Amino acid sequence: MELTQSLSLLLSEGESYTGGPIAYDGVSKCLVCASGAIVNFVSVPDGKVIYSIEGNGSAVTALAASHGNVAIAYSNSLVKIYSPSLSQFEGEQEYVSMSSWKTSLVSDVCFDPTGTMLALSSSDSLVRVYNAKGGYQTHHFKGHVGVVHRVWFLPVHDRYVLFSVGQDLTIKVWDLITSTLTATLKGHYAPPTSLQILDKWTLVSSGADKVLIVWDLRKNVRVKTIPIYEEINCLLSVVASDFSLPGEAASTTSKTILLSGGKEGKVKVWDPLSLLSSATPTSTSSKKGNQIEESKGSGTGSGSSECLLYAPESHEASFSVGSEIDHLLFLSTSSDPFLLTVDSEQSLLLSPLSLRTDAAAVSKRKLLVGWLDEVLDLAFLDTDVGVGSHLAVATNSPLLRLFNTTSRTWITPLSLGEEFLHSDTILSLAIARDHSLISTTSKDGTIRFWRILPPSGEDMEPSLFCVAVAKGHVAASSNVSFSNRHSNFAVSVSADLTLKVWNTAPLSKIISPSPLLSLSAVATVKAHAKDVNCVSVSPHDLLVATGSQDKTIRLWNVTEHTQSHTRSLTYTLTPSLTLKGHRRGVWSVAFSP
Repeated sequence: MELTQSLSLLLSEGESYTGGPIAYDGVSKCLVCASGAIVNFVSVPDGKVIYSIEGNGSAVTALAASHGNVAIAYSNSLVKIYSPSLSQFEGEQEYVSMSSWKTSLVSDVCFDPTGTMLALSSSDSLVRVYNAKGGYQTHHFKGHVGVVHRVWFLPVHDRYVLFSVGQDLTIKVWDLITSTLTATLKGHYAPPTSLQILDKWTLVSSGADKVLIVWDLRKNVRVKTIPIYEEINCLLSVVASDFSLPGEAASTTSKTILLSGGKEGKVKVWDPLSLLSSATPTSTSSKKGNQIEESKGSGTGSGSSECLLYAPESHEASFSVGSEIDHLLFLSTSSDPFLLTVDSEQSLLLSPLSLRTDAAAVSKRKLLVGWLDEVLDLAFLDTDVGVGSHLAVATNSPLLRLFNTTSRTWITPLSLGEEFLHSDTILSLAIARDHSLISTTSKDGTIRFWRILPPSGEDMEPSLFCVAVAKGHVAASSNVSFSNRHSNFAVSVSADLTLKVWNTAPLSKIISPSPLLSLSAVATVKAHAKDVNCVSVSPHDLLVATGSQDKTIRLWNVTEHTQSHTRSLTYTLTPSLTLKGHRRGVWSVAFSP
């Protein structure tokens, strides 16, 4: 009797954000995300793509959202403004082009607070301002030398001004009422990356020169330079009503905080009052080497510690997942306000504005993944939530991820330091028989073992953390497999031609993050004449099969020994059989159940 089976698609997790510009639309309560030439509207907090603007086939270089309208700039120098149609609010999402025009290559776009004016920065050294509805130009500003990188409408007392930063390392302030340049702020020695207003007259800027600079906009002078020893990509000033630091009780008092994100992958919290206090106007400055030297009485050199409220030791007590932070956005959703952290791995973390690490606070965090890139390996994982409740995914990244197949949320490992993570791309993964361990191989030559612990509270996800690293391969470790009867050992193969055995019996007893264990191979053999691509353990744990670029499959006998004086397990590998016949390299081997 011939059996046939028809499979239907149950769940699909595609790309919604591939990096670059991202914005939040408060009307549709969606993230507006660039994905190549497409702009996706991603609902918050479930992460579903509910609508897409296909564009004209050119890559998106900049976008902005305000009052329901979305401005998109493309690499072919076309700028379009889209407006939601009435059918959007009747259940069918649709955006129509309201106006469009051609200009130079646009690097950034920004709406004013009313959503009626749109500013553009471009590669031709110009800053342009358009009427968003009519699509006609209202202002044309010259002054920068080189590419203009970013533009911002920021609230400065009773002024209607526009800020721009460019390749010439200056910050320029443009008055839209008089159509004039009111100030050129010089002080950074690398391109400025972000600007924020702390109060009605005080501007703070960050840059790739690893400093924060505070400016007095009444006199247009620098009043304070703070070395922070990190390249900052984004700043965000927010008023939080329930903000609290780790260890503090929840507070209902509103307070203004300044957040920064950059190369270190950690969101730091700054005290605006400290940034504003003890400031003496800066006179002259000079640059020698990589150091900034200020004239006497300049106020420069203020230590960052006096202004820093909180610098997390790990991302668990922060608003990030550990990779370089590209964007910080404040999301005012229908329920609670959230902070969105976007990193270089296209991970989008939604967090309440609280740094508490208790179960109630952590359970409100939600991780979305905008782009998986190339998926190299995956496997179903059983947890206390249910059979096959999670999917372990290895992508073209050093980061291991778990996907909740029910809630469509993602989990990343607890990061206790760089030594607990791979330093290069994960190539493969394996799940232990009892589903308590995950093993990963990487281009960095190591094999890492990860524990999965049950949720610690209601509505929380399982915890994933690295418990051991196995070092010994001198080239990329290509594949790993667990024993099947008791998960006492794992075997790995590598481009260094070897097959190694690792004792994993003690790892399943670890129930909490602890000092990272370092494993040494209990058996090693040269397995093949060329790179070894794959490995598999037989159901009875007595045989191991390896496949190689030398076009052969080899079988190995595995013998377990118990040392009498230590009661620890050791193993020996002896060749059993060589199978020939493939005309090309062997990439996968498996035993029948």
